[in-house]
Amino acid sequence: TTGSANSSEFVVLDYCDSETGWNSSNGINIDTEEKKEGYASLISQGGGTDWFKKTFDTPVNSLCDTSSYLDLWLYVSDVSKFNGGGQLEITSAGRPDVDEYNWAVGDLNLVNGWNELHLQIGSANVMGNPDLSNINFFRLYQFVSGEVISRVDIIKFSGVVFEELAAPTNLTAMGGDGSVSLDWDDNTEASLAGKGSLATVGAISM
Repeated sequence: TTGSANSSEFVVLDYCDSETGWNSSNGINIDTEEKKEGYASLISQGGGTDWFKKTFDTPVNSLCDTSSYLDLWLYVSDVSKFNGGGQLEITSAGRPDVDEYNWAVGDLNLVNGWNELHLQIGSANVMGNPDLSNINFFRLYQFVSGEVISRVDIIKFSGVVFEELAAPTNLTAMGGDGSVSLDWDDNTEASLAGKGSLATVGAISM
């Protein structure tokens, strides 16, 4: 499935502005000219199979379920050089083929140039028991018959699931000089989802 993200709320897996931690059969560089967002995109050029691969030292909580989406920009110079299979993969095992969601590259309807991918997690093939709160590996590979230029930019999760929060407990109010301070017990929910960020609510002053 391809298209545009339909939610303004998202969690970023990688901005693709730095090659740190990324690997490729063809070598990885950053491209500050050809990009779709931020400072740069990642570029891989050659006839190797693994285009982009990264293990994340700190796992990412996608705040998603299977109704949510994995979004990214992918550039391909020449799809006619595809020669065999390929997959786009995310896992919670730190490596491929274990606890994995994957999409076949042949099903992505890629064209030459930039492709905006909007992949429903529920449409992925599943291996094992992937944990969407603990995503720590990404890989994109494709067999090719010759040299191909590929780029990737901002990999993110959209359609995040908002946890219904309990009402504040032990709420107290204290009046001050032209202000009221409110305080309550820390929320026990794991997180509050924001626009590409997480926050924990404790107390506010007005």
